Amino acid sequence: MKSIHLVGSVPLNDSGEVFETLCHAIGPYLHRIPDGETGVRSGWIGFQHTMLESHPAVMLDPNGRKVPIRDLKGGVSRENHLFVINPAIDESEINFLPLGYAQAALDSFAIFQQKEAAGVIPPNMRFQVCLPTPFATGLLYFHPHAQIQYIHLMKQALLTEMLEICATIPHHKLAIQWDCCQEILLIEDYFPEDWSYDVANLLPTLGELGDAVPDGVELGFHLCYGSPVDEPLVVQEDMQVVVDFANQISASVKRSVQFMHLPVSDPLADDRFFAPLGQLKLPADTELYVGLVNPRDPEGDERRIQLAQKYYPNFGIATECGWGRKELAQMIPLLTEHQNAIEAMS
Repeated sequence: MKSIHLVGSVPLNDSGEVFETLCHAIGPYLHRIPDGETGVRSGWIGFQHTMLESHPAVMLDPNGRKVPIRDLKGGVSRENHLFVINPAIDESEINFLPLGYAQAALDSFAIFQQKEAAGVIPPNMRFQVCLPTPFATGLLYFHPHAQIQYIHLMKQALLTEMLEICATIPHHKLAIQWDCCQEILLIEDYFPEDWSYDVANLLPTLGELGDAVPDGVELGFHLCYGSPVDEPLVVQEDMQVVVDFANQISASVKRSVQFMHLPVSDPLADDRFFAPLGQLKLPADTELYVGLVNPRDPEGDERRIQLAQKYYPNFGIATECGWGRKELAQMIPLLTEHQNAIEAMS
């Protein structure tokens, strides 16, 4: 399957520049294209933190609790002050809308249509909208005691905006991707020991998010280990965790899933690392994309492809995460790397 998947973020100025740059460089290998999550969305969910800071239903933890964001060397790149739900406000009155995702998608789709009419975007390509799950802000920004309540409320807000997108953009032109990062970090015990959110509660919610996407709209999931400073927060021991979670998501979603993206956060990944791919049980109509294109080791792309193909022969390629935290100067080499990698696939 000689195809490329783009996780979402691209370090360019706007969606028009994203569409033109990507279609010119790798357009023939794309089934769907994101708008690059430019502007305030370039830091993924960072702009949602800004929204929450000023929301009347949210307040800082009175005890001043923070959660450290540790890098690969054990250092702390930043600390997030944790939120709680304001107890003075009745839950029935809490509304987090608008989140900004629906408006951004509708604005970008207007540009998508212009570029498609001009022949820049091929007529068979879909517009890909990437959305965080409620666990993204819930597990990263909220005190453990507030997470269950907040995640329930944010789930409703995200579903409302997702359905608004689907009601406006023609279904045959649209793909919805749910981004699962904090879920993987929770499973990998990245968070402090008292992060008591039950891993078993992840899958019913992800199943609900997937099943809510209307028929005719493509559905996909992106699993990752984050990239706040353009490197993962955890280096995988192997692909077992993401393979198991992908199997569980696939079993939890009743409707068809068109694509699944799994990360490879270790450029030195060996045969043992890729062996769990042999346990992946995706339906025949679900495209797999393996995030093994790594600009920290471009010479190793072909080796990683060959190792992965031993255990799951048919897949497309991607990077481990989005590109939004990369420097602009890295763009052309990265696109060239994708071209070289895809052409090296058997």
